[in-house]
This record gives sequence, C-alpha cells and structure tokens, in this order.
Amino acid sequence: MEKKVALIFNPVAGKGHAEKYLPVIRKQFESLGIIYELFQTERVGHAQEIAQQNCDKFPVIAVAGGDGTCNEAINGIMAYRKTSGGKCPDFAVIPVGRGNDFSYGAGVPKDIGEACRIIADNTTRALDVGRITGGFYPEGKYFANGIGIGIGFDTVVGLNAAKHTNLHGAMSYLAGVVDTFKVFNNSSKSIISYNGKTEEYEFTQISILNGRRMGGLFYMAPESDISDGKLDLCMTVQALTRLQMIRLLFKYFRGSQIYSPLMKTARSFSYEITAPNGGLVCHADGETVCTDGTHLFIECVPSALRIFTKPGLPSPLAVTAKADA
Repeated sequence: MEKKVALIFNPVAGKGHAEKYLPVIRKQFESLGIIYELFQTERVGHAQEIAQQNCDKFPVIAVAGGDGTCNEAINGIMAYRKTSGGKCPDFAVIPVGRGNDFSYGAGVPKDIGEACRIIADNTTRALDVGRITGGFYPEGKYFANGIGIGIGFDTVVGLNAAKHTNLHGAMSYLAGVVDTFKVFNNSSKSIISYNGKTEEYEFTQISILNGRRMGGLFYMAPESDISDGKLDLCMTVQALTRLQMIRLLFKYFRGSQIYSPLMKTARSFSYEITAPNGGLVCHADGETVCTDGTHLFIECVPSALRIFTKPGLPSPLAVTAKADA
C-alpha cells in the first residue's frame, strides 16, 4: 500500500486494555508495508482534533480504538469535509475497544491482523454517516453506529453501564440493564415523524442505527446496511412493564424483536422526535446528547465516507423464529 496512513491510537480504549495491542499493530503495518505516522490520544475529544487537523495531510485516517474513538475521528473528518467541498480521506478501523459495535456492522474483521490486511489491500466501500441535531448539539453531531433515545430505558442503560468500570464489553452493558430495571419508570407520549408520516406513541425505547448492534450483544437492527442511504428504526410502541422489557431483552440477543407486536421497525432517511413534556434522554455512539430534551432531528448523510472493509458486508443476521411478545 503506497498511501500514507495517519494512525490514531487510543491507549485507554477497551478500559485500558488497548495499549498492549500497539506493538502488534506496528508489527502488522511494517510487515504489510503500510507507511504510517502514529498519533496517540491523550484526552476525550483528542481523536476528533487529530483527525480534523490531518485530513489534508494523509489520504487515510485509521483509528485503533473503540466506538467512542471512531465517533470522534468521524466527527473530525466530517468537520473537514464541510470545508473541502466534500473531499476527505478514507477511513479505517482496527477494533481494540470494548464493544466494537460499529466495526462489526461495517464488516471490519475483529482480528487485528485481518483488519490491518484490508488496509493494505486497499478494499473500501461507501459508508453512510448519521447526524443528530438537538440537545447539547444544536449545530448537530455525527454518529457512526447509532443512537438510543428514551424517556429513559435504552440510553439510561448505556449511562449506567459506563459506571461499571470493573466490567468489560457486554458484561458492563448487562449490569447497566440490571441497574436501570431497578429505577425505571414508564414514559409519556412522544411524536415521531419519518417516511412522510407522523405517529404518536408512549414508547419506552427508540434505537436508530446505521450499524446493527449495540452493547456488544444487542442486535437492534439486524438487517441494517451501512451504505443503503437510510437509518434503521427499532422502537417500542407502548410503555412496557418490567416483565415485557426483560422478554424483549432476550430477543435483542438474536434480533428476533423485529417480529414482536410491541415493536415498530422501519428504514428512513430521516426521523424527527418530539416530546412535548420533555424528558428525552439520548446518546449517540455512547456520548450523551441530551438528558431532558424535547426535540431531536436525525438524518443520514449517504456515502459520506469510504471505509476499509471486506468485500461486501456480513449477511443480515439470520432471524427466523417468530417469538411471542
């Protein structure tokens, strides 16, 4: 590979476990003949700064980190894209984070050696990017994998999961679920508009995904495609009891919630969500967007970037058994 790569490495990704992988990545790059310059992040938001500052210097921006580092780098690249007439570097991921949900949905191999090899092979495909406007980001924020919205549940789970610093991956997310069940209250009615129609629900949880999975285990959008120009919706259509939430939780493990009458699924270019009484809690790729919001607008930026990945994408998750509600 002749292109020079800006390698953004987050040593504290995977709750500090990523640091041990840097020698492995260096060795792989050298053996594959990948020319690179290493940039190590030092604080939250640093990956965004590094990416934006180096877009005009490198034809490839590669991230060795988790979903949060990928989110920061993509926001940096997209900020550069606004000022460059749409031109920007190709994007690569070496997944060394906790959940690696984005890289999974994008078809990036979880094996470090294989992830490095596809960079050397120069195999890319289009990557859609999501954008959410509202809450703490009135000017908008980009996301790579997905957002969770609730008058509580999905987002509060993510926030609670982050508190379990002694747990990793899906185990921390499951602990967050348990914590949320202890205090969760049902929501008030909210309005969602998409595909030219407007509906009102007393929902418990909304996930809108570019990828397929959240929390390392939960297939919120098992048939999503990162390059179809749309975002996938997974939403409850009524306030759920704790027992109903537990039953749905197990369906998320295999994606079979798409058959439940308690769920609404859709695919749309954009979504608008309004909670007249407030109370919206939202995260984008794990970062808090609002904790008491009233209005959010979510849209897809089709084919915004190109990402290094295997030819094609993983087949949609095989979801065959229709489970009871």
